[in-house]
Amino acid sequence: GHSDYEEHRYQYATSSHGHDGAMSPAAIVYPQYPNADADVKLAIQWAADRGVAIAVRTGGHQYCGVSSTGGANIQLDMSRAYTEFEYDAATGLLRTGISHKLIDFRAKLAERGLFVAHGQCSHVRIGGHAQTGGYGQLSRAFGLFGDHIVAIRIITADQEVRELTRDSAVAADQELFWAVLGGSPGNFGVLTHVTIRPHHDEDHPNAHGMKVSRS
Repeated sequence: GHSDYEEHRYQYATSSHGHDGAMSPAAIVYPQYPNADADVKLAIQWAADRGVAIAVRTGGHQYCGVSSTGGANIQLDMSRAYTEFEYDAATGLLRTGISHKLIDFRAKLAERGLFVAHGQCSHVRIGGHAQTGGYGQLSRAFGLFGDHIVAIRIITADQEVRELTRDSAVAADQELFWAVLGGSPGNFGVLTHVTIRPHHDEDHPNAHGMKVSRS
């Protein structure tokens, strides 16, 4: 009943998949930084108590509309939830929240002389991109965005916060890590952060045309 509901429910696939009500959630929840964990857990508990499902959206570019839902189900919109961006020069690892748009993420990398293969659609966000491979114009040379992810942080349906790595000694954790990266957003939990190993501009001077200028 909110006056802005139509604006908030809209996403990329609304025009082609919204005719049957499949993209009209009963409520749209916006977890807020810096208390997003508590907001996500509260939404999960609320949905579990009522026996309804949750769809997870960050940028809303899922072409078939599965980052939305309908009926009594609710949608978690993660666009305001996790905005951290922490690069550790000693380890060469970058830990980032999933709420960044690719255009902003790319600019933050460029400020530090870094880059990583990812898509070119500027308003796609890290959350969905990480869970669907992450194809882009640099993929033939550097692989997918997902190939650069070494760890993820996720909140599962039991409200547990899980830190998972690609080389975990626990088989179940490693299986969940790979399932999240290839299983489409929200199917295994709510992704909050990814840790990646980016490339350095100075190591690839001839690839400058594919990166954001820092001048």
